[in-house]
Amino acid sequence: MNKRLVRPTLVWLIILVILPLPLLWLLNAGLTDSFHNLLIYDLGLLAYTYWLTIVYLSTRPKWLERWLGLPKMYLVHGLLGVCALALALLHSQLSFSMQRWGVLTGWLALYLAIGGVFYAAFFLSGWLVDYSPRAAKLKKRLQRPFNHRVSLWLHRLNFVAIALIWFHVHLIPRLYQLTGFIIFFDCYTLVAVAAYCW
Repeated sequence: MNKRLVRPTLVWLIILVILPLPLLWLLNAGLTDSFHNLLIYDLGLLAYTYWLTIVYLSTRPKWLERWLGLPKMYLVHGLLGVCALALALLHSQLSFSMQRWGVLTGWLALYLAIGGVFYAAFFLSGWLVDYSPRAAKLKKRLQRPFNHRVSLWLHRLNFVAIALIWFHVHLIPRLYQLTGFIIFFDCYTLVAVAAYCW
């Protein structure tokens, strides 16, 4: 099989299936609930795992850049952001909770994620501006106030969203009681944040 096809397929398989699998298994094995409710939790968990992967990919790991190539790595980064946002939106629309702080942290994280994805699609990629002269003209006008330094700080709002999601999960008593799940959940978060900081 063609190497150019095998490598991206393998990367997608690892990111979409293998990475979230331990968390999904621990959650579904430890939590007794209806299929519908477990699916809602799974959607949120997948979105969070993908978001952490995006943070790791933003560090531009040299081994992956050499193995996959920078353009394909950016493509994975961008598509994964859209995928994570779609899953988070599904999770938010299907879920219901009476816990005020859990709901608040979830919605705040979702709004930050929506803003981040739209900002990245407009300013950091050619997804919109390459196909719309009006969008290209608007981007050119806005590039001065939204310079590189502002872009970096806006990009770092992803960490605020990750912190809010972390609190969101920890504020759900049924999930917090699943010790193995919470330990893995915290480890995933710590690894992604540490990789970015390092």
